[in-house]
Amino acid sequence: MKVSLNALLQYITPTNLSLPADWDALHDLLEDIGLEVKRVDRDEEANNIIFTLELLANRGDHHCYKGLAREIHQRTGWPLSTPATRDLPISQDKPLADVTSEYCIGYTLTEYKRELAEVALSADKLEMIDLAGANQVSPAVDVTNFVNVEQGQPMHVFDADKIVGRVQVRDSKEGEAAQLLGEEKLTTLTEGTLVIADDVKILAVAGVMGCETSKPTEESTHLYLESGTFDPVKVRKAARALGVQSLASARFERGADPAMAVKGVY
Repeated sequence: MKVSLNALLQYITPTNLSLPADWDALHDLLEDIGLEVKRVDRDEEANNIIFTLELLANRGDHHCYKGLAREIHQRTGWPLSTPATRDLPISQDKPLADVTSEYCIGYTLTEYKRELAEVALSADKLEMIDLAGANQVSPAVDVTNFVNVEQGQPMHVFDADKIVGRVQVRDSKEGEAAQLLGEEKLTTLTEGTLVIADDVKILAVAGVMGCETSKPTEESTHLYLESGTFDPVKVRKAARALGVQSLASARFERGADPAMAVKGVY
């Protein structure tokens, strides 16, 4: 995982180090708590350090900036910085999605008319996304990637106007196929794959990848924002069967906190 030191310092404040000048001391601290530093690149112009961490497979909570900050806090007591959030209105209407699969541990689907499509991330947040290996796509998609990089909660966004009927979280049926993002042809899914679907088509392979049939564009203004938690074994099997490795699947395969399905939306 590539980490921007300047970005990390947005989430934790060292009380006895002056960074980046005292980088060597932080380097030793990271190594001491099990965060192996594999490479260090100095950006003199930006007065920043980009370092690459070798993360443990069983510590999915380390795959985000807030997780790294919490780990450092536990060792040092340095104060954590919590980005501001805002309350969202909660409707009493019928939920937007039906969940019928036991492999969906938690699920939220939030409707946005324009707000999400108009979000513009700052340059430092876009750098965090780039370092994580995610491409900048559109404001709405960039926001979901940022939440994953910051909080460790993978999210997905659908163009709501492309959805027919109800959103369903279910296991796939025999012979069902999906047009994965970036693919021109349909891919037949293994029966029992956890999917997000509407009344007529597959919208996404849950926790792995979305589909061309529901992806938003820069012109999309009616969006559904998904934040869920899916069974890690189910996600891993689906990713292997499809030959896909995404930021989302890498996180879910290591186990995700079900409580984050709601927190990620905020």
